[in-house]
Amino acid sequence: MVSSRYLAQELFEGLGPEGQKKLQEGRVLLVGCGALGSVSSQILTRAGVGYLKIADDDQVELANLHRQLLFTEKDAEFSTLKVHAARDFLSQVNSEVEIEIFDEKLSAENGPELADDVDLILDCSDNPEARRAIDSTARKAGIPWIYGGVAASVGMVKFVAAASGESIESWFDFTGGTEAFSPCQDGILNTVPLLVATLQSNEALKYLSGAHDRINHNLIYFDLWENEFEILDIILNEEINEEKEE
Repeated sequence: MVSSRYLAQELFEGLGPEGQKKLQEGRVLLVGCGALGSVSSQILTRAGVGYLKIADDDQVELANLHRQLLFTEKDAEFSTLKVHAARDFLSQVNSEVEIEIFDEKLSAENGPELADDVDLILDCSDNPEARRAIDSTARKAGIPWIYGGVAASVGMVKFVAAASGESIESWFDFTGGTEAFSPCQDGILNTVPLLVATLQSNEALKYLSGAHDRINHNLIYFDLWENEFEILDIILNEEINEEKEE
């Protein structure tokens, strides 16, 4: 028997009632509550993921509103902490989902504590330092995480199987402490984070519902302005180094 709230999802053959039950038992840590986090948190809440833990220490600013869908002008006027605004909104969307918030950044120090009771981490951050901390935390906890990168009109998504030893350092070169592009320097087209967060959440729903054979382990890359969309095989940095030595 299907429930009225999740009827459409339970009728979807790829998920079904059993997959929906697993979603309701799922526990996710979202690192960041900005452009990606505001979309991913809504998708997972509406989908009925049972527990969301959201970590972010930022306040809402007027410049956030063009791409961060949880917040209003009133939140910006009062410099509301993003996690507080997020919890207030999400609890009205689905009161069955447990929302726990932390007004702090995830770091190598607090990461293990924040991740010790979750099944999956969503990277909704915007800087390499946070991603290094997520990567380290996920490997120590033995759980996967889902990378999401946004800048200008470009987006990237990657499921990182940290439990099997996969690390962001093996496929991203952080030489100099920065990524190849930066939202601070290049701006953001507001359609891009919506698609990145949707793709991240889609992989999260596959994982949490037990559809592990459907997970895309390659790097999803797109440029919405240039009409490009690619699924890229990852060449590990150590493999590149071996080729250079030969």
